[in-house]
Amino acid sequence: MKYIFKILLIIFVGTLILGCDSNDTSKEYTVEFYLNDTIYETQKVKYGSRIEKPEEPVADGLIFDGWYVDGEKWLFTSGIVLEDMRLDGKFSDGLDEEILGVEPVYQGMSIESQEVYNISRKKNNGFKDSIDNILGVIATEKVEYFASKGEKFNIIVHLYNPSKYEILSFTLNNYKYQSFEFKEGSNSEQLIIEVDAGLISGLNEYTIDAIKYIDGTEIKDVRMDGEKTIKAGVKYELLPGCDVLSNTVTTTSFNLIVDVKDNNNLLKKSSGIYFFLFDGKNIVTQKSLQLGINNIEVNDLLMGKEYTYMIVGVYDDYSGKGKRANELISDNFKTLNGYLLDVVEKDQDSIKLNLEKINDDTSFESVCLYLNDELISEIKNDKDIIFNGLQSGTTYQVVLKYSYKDNNQVEIKSENILEVQTLEKVEPIITINSLLSGKKEISYEFGELDIDNTKQNVNVTLYQDIYNVSSLSSLSGTFTNLYANTDYKLVITYEYDLSDGSGIKTIVNEYNVKTKAINVPLVDITYTFDINSISYKSTINDIDQSLIDISYKLYHNDVLIDSSNDHEYIFNNLKSNTEYQLVLDYNYDLKDNLGQINNKNKYIIVLGKEVPQFSLTSYFISDNSIE
Repeated sequence: MKYIFKILLIIFVGTLILGCDSNDTSKEYTVEFYLNDTIYETQKVKYGSRIEKPEEPVADGLIFDGWYVDGEKWLFTSGIVLEDMRLDGKFSDGLDEEILGVEPVYQGMSIESQEVYNISRKKNNGFKDSIDNILGVIATEKVEYFASKGEKFNIIVHLYNPSKYEILSFTLNNYKYQSFEFKEGSNSEQLIIEVDAGLISGLNEYTIDAIKYIDGTEIKDVRMDGEKTIKAGVKYELLPGCDVLSNTVTTTSFNLIVDVKDNNNLLKKSSGIYFFLFDGKNIVTQKSLQLGINNIEVNDLLMGKEYTYMIVGVYDDYSGKGKRANELISDNFKTLNGYLLDVVEKDQDSIKLNLEKINDDTSFESVCLYLNDELISEIKNDKDIIFNGLQSGTTYQVVLKYSYKDNNQVEIKSENILEVQTLEKVEPIITINSLLSGKKEISYEFGELDIDNTKQNVNVTLYQDIYNVSSLSSLSGTFTNLYANTDYKLVITYEYDLSDGSGIKTIVNEYNVKTKAINVPLVDITYTFDINSISYKSTINDIDQSLIDISYKLYHNDVLIDSSNDHEYIFNNLKSNTEYQLVLDYNYDLKDNLGQINNKNKYIIVLGKEVPQFSLTSYFISDNSIE
């Protein structure tokens, strides 16, 4: 019997904690399974959750009896985890003769979802916590399970059945379930059946009776020692609500007219309907309400103060959270200040304000201007409130300080805080209008759109690779004496200040540009020759004046015979029938940082042979001779 009552106690405590415990359900605990002081399996289980039954261990010639905690068998269908746990597995040789013939004993029922179904209650903070503490209504009936309409779930009947007698049937809510209707997973110590939550919200009760078993020869009744009724809540879908019909706010009062509705009569079965007013720290007003139209009037409030109101109804919607204060509606409002503070005009560096008294009982003190909690300026008159010399595009806090007396003639200091942002200055826009390159120079012109005159400095720098070639400080200009046919990078650095407290900002734009190439000079010669001389005449086309020097050389067998720098010349006294080389040798510089270039044009010339010449000047012919 001690075993039976202890199991029932576990079921009861588990049910109670699932319904009303407010601990953090996200916290995990360690559950360790041991066989002969050796860890068999480890699980991480959330607070208030059930343990997943491990795969049953096997030992030759032994029967596994189950998992035990402090000597008592653990029921996986009802037991829950509240702390770190150790479960020990036990084996036996078979049925003990002492327990053979022991009649089965009913131990109670539990409910198990067919799906993953986890109910957790979040702990409220601040205002709602205070309401819960005042009403103190969080409680729940002993409900084993909470379901939605039409949800199917399992009811598990637990038995103490050491003799392993076959269970034939049992009756639940006057319906007889026979063994063939038991679900998979049923055995001689737990009977599983499927039930439907139905379509009616509220509390459903399931009562068991007449469990039949057979001891081998005779059908008998199981002894009923457990709780015969188990409860399941079916969640209400249509909950009480509240509509705001009107609300009025003054400097020291608040009026709210609401219509409280409850189609399922949940509020009539509960502890009531309440209005609460919260000032950010404490609940300052509490009123009881009723179903239907309610006119709520609250006076003696502080001027210019933010408040939060909440209307709650105390009921249990059978969602698993228990009977509690449920929020019907909530909202914030702020009472009017004794003065109305408006911005009349604002610029990039100034703010002009207007002050209007709303409550005649107020007394003006000052208007202060703050930037990031730092006092910038203070004005102690209520006329011509102007702050100058401000940062552009900056948000300031304007604090109007005044005082008034409440109904008890106690002086109360109050503030009206207004955030004002000065107008922003427009960031400048820089464009490239032209970028031209010559053979030795680069010209540029930038466009500037600086509406608010924010420019501080301009620098235009020309780079060759990583080397700074030259810099100019204007938006247009020309870089000269550059290398031809060379890649350069033009970088403009434009500094500006928006006067917004962020300091000088910089626009940096880069442009790649290449100078044009210088033309290569074209040099050639024409020549004539006879048996003893060679004459030449050169033609020169040097558009960019890149030619440095030129010479004309005559070689015979790689030996220099003669040379000249004249562009027209005759080499005389040469040998006939001889091969000569006429070499055109010149240097030029394309100004591309690659230095001088040398070029040689060679011409092979072979002079003609010298032919002997003779002539007959006089002769005499006779009869038989010629002289």
